[in-house]
This record gives sequence, structure tokens and C-alpha cells, in this order.
Amino acid sequence: MGRLPRLHEPNAIYHVYCRGNNGADIFLSDEDRLLLLGILNDVKQKTGARVLLLCLMGNHFHLLIRVGHVPISRIMQRLLGRYARGFNARAEKLGHVFQARFKAKLVKDESYLITLFTYIHNNPVKEGWVQNLADWVWSSHHQIVGPIRSVVLDVDETLSLLGETRTVAMERYRRIMSLPDDHVMVTYDDAPLRPPVPRSPDRRPSLDSLVDDVRARTGIDLRTTPGRCRNRVTSRARRTFCAAAARYGYGVAEIARCLSLSVGAVGEHLRASA
Repeated sequence: MGRLPRLHEPNAIYHVYCRGNNGADIFLSDEDRLLLLGILNDVKQKTGARVLLLCLMGNHFHLLIRVGHVPISRIMQRLLGRYARGFNARAEKLGHVFQARFKAKLVKDESYLITLFTYIHNNPVKEGWVQNLADWVWSSHHQIVGPIRSVVLDVDETLSLLGETRTVAMERYRRIMSLPDDHVMVTYDDAPLRPPVPRSPDRRPSLDSLVDDVRARTGIDLRTTPGRCRNRVTSRARRTFCAAAARYGYGVAEIARCLSLSVGAVGEHLRASA
């Protein structure tokens, strides 16, 4: 039985990951990366997609894409097909360039979206290509913090995900990027769920610092919000906090004490954020 087609959700955001066949390099030079970016720009113009984040490595790349009326499967078929033909022609090779089907994850909540900023952008440092994120020109981090902009990346739309003004968005972006990303759990539509990497208690942020982060993002101080307060905005802030605290390894009882909520209430927030 063949694979079922991915369901299309207009205006949805997807984290896309593509890897070379058998782990082989898909970029042999910077010219290859420029080739992919050129094709990506053409494809996004023709499909109405928006590129929010990207990172081109050696044997793989990551994209964060907001789709329009064209499904993500068709966008990636055009991108990967054209690049594979161009890559093989330049390298005088035959055969598959990419390994199996591309991986994609529908980004459904803000907490997962935020983890992708660090997960995608920290790739070059984690793999030893550079020591400073700003030195890797083949990622959106370089364009978000630097003066040079590419027509491929929709920087303004990316920053709009983080704040209503550029100043607020940049402040939040820098705060996000200062956090370690070894807690990040990334899965895809057709990949099994992987448990998060255990974190040592002395390396994780305190619950108070997570409360401060939620307050900076939402304007709500969960330490002074009465437990009986259940309006939509407060509930969303609590869900965001509970999900973040759980990813850092805090137990339900610890989270409940911090928020002055019952264990059952915290459990409900965690289930709602899953």
C-alpha cells in the first residue's frame, strides 16, 4: 500500500527536513547552496509559500515554511526535483540525491515553534562548522541579526511570530537563542516520537525564570494570578508555562506548587498543550 498524501492546511506552518541519500552530502560547495536558494525563491514565488527559517548544512537542510494554497508536498516535490537534477548535472552524477521522502511536521502550537528557532539555528555550531552562529551565512539567523537580507527569507513575517514590533521581537529572539536547545524534541509526520534528552537539574532554567519568560511574552504574571482565574488568555499562558516546564523535566507537583494550582489542573493544561 502506498503512502497516504499529507492533508493540506492553508496558511499552516511546517518544519521540513531533507537528508542526503545514505547520509551523503547534498551540498558539495557554496555554489550548490546558492542553487538551492535560487530554486527555493522561484518555487515560493510561484506557490505563495513563505520561508520563515532555514539552515543549509552539508548532508541535510531545515526549512520552516508557511504554505498558501499549494500543499507542502507539491512545494517540496518541485524544490527537491529541480535541485536533484541541477546537482547531478553539476556533479556529473546519476541516481537519488535525497533519502526517501522529506520529513515534515505541522507546527501546531507556539511552544513547539519557539523550540525550532534554537533547534534549526544551532545546527552549524552543534556539528562543528562554526563556533559563532552569526558566522554561518547559510542560515536565517545570519539574516535576522545581520544587515544583509535575502529575498528568499521573509524576515519581517518571521519576526512577527515573536512580537508586535521589531524591537520586541528582536529582544525575544535574542532571549530565545540564549537558551540551550538540548531539551528540544523534534518529530515529523512519519517519524516515531523520540523522548527528550534528559537534562541535568543544574543546567535547566528555574521555574521562576520560565514564569518571567511567559510574562514577557503574554503580559501575565502567573505567580500573582489567582488560581480561580480561568479566562482564555490566562489559560493559554498557563498551558505555555506547563509545557515548557515539563520539557525541562519538572514534575507535575513542582509545577502545581509554582502556580498555586492543583495537580489535576496542571495535568489538564499539559494534556491541552500536547
